[in-house]
Amino acid sequence: MGVKITWQDFGLDDMLKNSQKLDGKTIEVGYPEPSKEGGVAMIQEYGARIPVTPKMRAFFRSRGVYLSPQKTVIVIPERSFLRAGFDKHQKETLDQAAKAAGHFLSGSLGLNQYLDMIGLLLSSKIKDYAIQLKNPPNADLTVLWKGSSNPLVDSGQMVRAITWKVKQ
Repeated sequence: MGVKITWQDFGLDDMLKNSQKLDGKTIEVGYPEPSKEGGVAMIQEYGARIPVTPKMRAFFRSRGVYLSPQKTVIVIPERSFLRAGFDKHQKETLDQAAKAAGHFLSGSLGLNQYLDMIGLLLSSKIKDYAIQLKNPPNADLTVLWKGSSNPLVDSGQMVRAITWKVKQ
């Protein structure tokens, strides 16, 4: 009586090769390239204290707003939407990436498609988070000038500019 051993790899070699393609890849979500929108986003993300200058006083006065001499700083409160949006949606995004990983490893989903899917999903979730953020609210004067009380949406340009980039 003899023993016959056969090897069936079930695509494991291809899976290993595909998994190695991920080595060193990262996905940056937010504003991966310098931009005006990214600068505005950072002010919203971390807040700012802006010293009141004579030129600023004149600007406000031209719009019918008088700043008292005691007003020396304008405070923009922190409205974290990138960090907080990431924190809120990180697990959900990783779960979706894990579900799609089998398609990538088997070769039915390309590397760029897989990474772009993750970037698109997380950037969309962060955009939604930014649109839904209500606190801290805008100052009454800001609401009057914008015509809206949504703290992070004026023209929508800052939120629309949220994107992702795959880095090597």
